[in-house]
Amino acid sequence: MEGVYMSSSTVRIDEHLHIRMKELAAKKGTTSIADEYRKALEHWIAQETQNILLADSQILSVLEHRMTKMEDRLAKMNGRTGMDVSMTLMAVLNLLAKHYGVREDQIYDELRPAAVQHFSGKDKNLG
Repeated sequence: MEGVYMSSSTVRIDEHLHIRMKELAAKKGTTSIADEYRKALEHWIAQETQNILLADSQILSVLEHRMTKMEDRLAKMNGRTGMDVSMTLMAVLNLLAKHYGVREDQIYDELRPAAVQHFSGKDKNLG
């Protein structure tokens, strides 16, 4: 293995596993049992890395699902709130129009610019 740096490590292996590894190496015709252990370790590392990535992707999938549910709930809540605000606005416009004897669109056209200025933070006199 030219160009590959090798480390040495002494590891105790259960006897039955070592015997099984020697049997597998003999069946494959491998002369170096160390190469078989190296291949087994590489395979195990690759498998564990894949398992970790799979677990991470499952966590991401669960989080994405929960975020989507939360977004849907917020959109529905926003829609309901918008409907309630619209009903309130219609009622107030109707009452003001009757009280002042003008059309609802006239009141809306007069109040809308003031509301825009107020909510943009440019109106220091209100609120």
